[in-house]
Amino acid sequence: YRSRSVWMYNKPSSEPKPTPGEKLYLAAVAPQSHALQITAATLWLNGTNDHHGGHERGEQTFKMLPANVPWSFAHQPRGHHDTTDIGQNTKLWLQKHVLGKKIHWPQQADSRISLDSGGVPELRVSPADPEQVRELKMYYALKNPVSFGRAWRDVEVKRDGDSWLGQMPVMNVEDYVFAFANIRYDNRVVRSSPFTAAIPARLGNAKATDKPSADLSGAGEAWTNAGPVQGKGGVKGFRILSNRGTLNQQFSD
Repeated sequence: YRSRSVWMYNKPSSEPKPTPGEKLYLAAVAPQSHALQITAATLWLNGTNDHHGGHERGEQTFKMLPANVPWSFAHQPRGHHDTTDIGQNTKLWLQKHVLGKKIHWPQQADSRISLDSGGVPELRVSPADPEQVRELKMYYALKNPVSFGRAWRDVEVKRDGDSWLGQMPVMNVEDYVFAFANIRYDNRVVRSSPFTAAIPARLGNAKATDKPSADLSGAGEAWTNAGPVQGKGGVKGFRILSNRGTLNQQFSD
């Protein structure tokens, strides 16, 4: 899929006819081809912006596992080879499924995108065991079908009974909006809600309320490996702190 740019959310959808070799690879070598044979409790930790294991396709694999196999996944937003914020899941998972300790692992949350009363796309997440939720963070991205190229935005979240809601302003109601939430429970388990995507215009009378901006956040915010510096006349800028260069994901938003 990656080598032929067959993304799940291409607009328009495009999938070239697979070669005989590609058909064989997908049926016999690709990870998802082995899903039915998996018998071990399976935990997946993933950085959303890693080039491997695109989260929307990776999540589909769990639907193919045998019904009695426990599984869970969590995505770290803007993570590349980094799952630091969700890494405690590993020890908890091994304690539960290898050592047999009594650790409660909540079921997967329900997640859906709809329009609020003003036509703005909104993510509603309904976690399992809502009374045990310590923190729920939502993230959304616009348009980009390439999983590792998306710029994930933080969403302001409000609670509504046993659900959490977050507005996701868009620039074009005909483009996809993508969303998920990370739910951290009292026992430190983190589960991501299912990856959710929608074209707002297909949900009803959607409104585009987001606006383009020429503003770039200062050093220490959107720029990585950078620190502030002030020049003559009080002009503020930033400098790169080492020879690794700097990065600002706003350019891909």
